Amino acid sequence: MAACEPKWFTNRGQMIQVGINALALIITGKPALKDMLSSHFFSFGAVLFYCLVGLVILSFVWMVRSNRAGYAAPEKRTPKNTSALTERITNLNLECFTLRSQLADANNELSRRDVLATLPEAQEETIPLKQKLREAEDKIASIKKRFLDDAPSLIVEYGHIAGIQPMLTLINDSAKAAVSAKFDPLFVISKEPNGGVFRHELMTIPSVVSLIEGRAREQCELIMKDFKQNSICPLEDILSRETSETVDTVTLNYDDSVGREFVRDFTLRRHIDGSVGWKPGPIRLRGPSAAP
Repeated sequence: MAACEPKWFTNRGQMIQVGINALALIITGKPALKDMLSSHFFSFGAVLFYCLVGLVILSFVWMVRSNRAGYAAPEKRTPKNTSALTERITNLNLECFTLRSQLADANNELSRRDVLATLPEAQEETIPLKQKLREAEDKIASIKKRFLDDAPSLIVEYGHIAGIQPMLTLINDSAKAAVSAKFDPLFVISKEPNGGVFRHELMTIPSVVSLIEGRAREQCELIMKDFKQNSICPLEDILSRETSETVDTVTLNYDDSVGREFVRDFTLRRHIDGSVGWKPGPIRLRGPSAAP
């Protein structure tokens, strides 16, 4: 990949700042020059001129340093070990797909043969395929377990600030930092016992929590819209209008600091005192590493 050509200005802010400083220097330069020619080197105009000269110089120095830092900064890369494991999972998934296809072809061939005469011998032909498939699936499970054992563990608490504003608290219950935490899809999905499924719109402010350090917590405002009432209301009001057999779930997506992607479902339950519990489900992989 060809290297990017360095630019004098990395953003508009630098251009505006340098331009304003240079303009101020020109405006104050004429009266300051008269003072200096009259040997008034420390008059107000002269001192102001000195300050503006220094400011312009500092602006150029800052611009050059920012420019160099921007182009010299290394790209954020996933550690080689993590990248290699992800690639290994992809290759094993492809191997499993191939083996399943071969096994299906072998079973189809068995169905076309005289089963009574050749069944024991024919079944032996599929044993090596089944063994290879089992080994590949065991390797995938082992690598995924390593990912999940090292994953950040986010849990959610629901409450109100000053008894009014609904808030969610995202708590990192592990030592690993979590990044880019967001709810996706943006719905509380309600499944009723009669088979009905309703999606109540969910919005958080901010929509994405960029960083939750290990053993830390971050808050976001929660806004809910009841699908049936077509109105904005607190989460507990939506749950209070449902039957006790209705199952409400929310899905939280987040990454770790090296780019591995995780997902966790939460089951919501309204308690007698009106509070809402968010029961966490197991942490799962998503993205390229999650393929079966």
